[in-house]
Amino acid sequence: MKKNFDLNKLCDSLAYLICNIIKTDGSISEKERKKFDDFFIKEFGLDKEDVEVLFKKAINDTNYDEHISFLKEAFIDNPIQKAKFMKYLNEIIYSDGIKDGEYELFEKIRAELF
Repeated sequence: MKKNFDLNKLCDSLAYLICNIIKTDGSISEKERKKFDDFFIKEFGLDKEDVEVLFKKAINDTNYDEHISFLKEAFIDNPIQKAKFMKYLNEIIYSDGIKDGEYELFEKIRAELF
């Protein structure tokens, strides 16, 4: 990631895309929610309370273009991190079985980030 990026904005944008994958099928499974929580605890060292706040903020967000633009710029010098994030999105989709629309959104995100 570029060094000067706001870590909070990075978390917000990643959370937004993860939440959009999670809610695409109209429900949020325990497995999906656990994957969300684990990602932000492991990758950013957030505690459970911070993850809960982040989730609530991201699940209601509607700024797709803003988040995609930010992440595209954030990942510009680090294609490995971008690929790891896409792999993680894929793992979330598989965590509770593939549902309608999830891979369509995944492919849209992939096309815009790459």
